[in-house]
Amino acid sequence: MLYLRRKFVLTFIDMHYEIDAAAMRRIRRLEDEARQMDSQHMEEYSKEAWTAKQLLEALMELDPRKAEAILVERQVNELDPDFSFRRAMHL
Repeated sequence: MLYLRRKFVLTFIDMHYEIDAAAMRRIRRLEDEARQMDSQHMEEYSKEAWTAKQLLEALMELDPRKAEAILVERQVNELDPDFSFRRAMHL
């Protein structure tokens, strides 16, 4: 009887360890994927920010008043609680 109880407990511990080890591997894999996605999103964001900066600089050279008007409109929109840049871009 003691042998069977011991075998049961050891089997349970082994199964529990295997489940935990598998879960930890999944967690590590998901964390790695999340870090990779964060890096990709930051690269995409940086690419868009760089492009917007380049376009704004070019516009400032061509039509400074129009560029200033766009920047003022952005500030006004930032203050408007009902305005959403995301909705305005249909995203």
